[in-house]
Amino acid sequence: MQGLNKQPLTTEEALALPGLHDQAVRYAVLHLMNILSPIRDLISELSRLAYGFDVAPFPQMQEFLEWIYDDRQYVLRKRKWP
Repeated sequence: MQGLNKQPLTTEEALALPGLHDQAVRYAVLHLMNILSPIRDLISELSRLAYGFDVAPFPQMQEFLEWIYDDRQYVLRKRKWP
């Protein structure tokens, strides 16, 4: 096995990689949630404002982003993300 720097890995390093990847994924998902949360809030607010029109000027799509949680503890605690 080789690392990202193309150097051979020791057995100890190779066995540690899956655990390190599992930890890194949690923080990558947290970063993604921090990026998507304001977008979710904006779409939700725009959809709420659009209900004042007889015909909405755009499709109501806030439910597509309801799965986004901005709770740091929840995101870091969750074991597996799809």
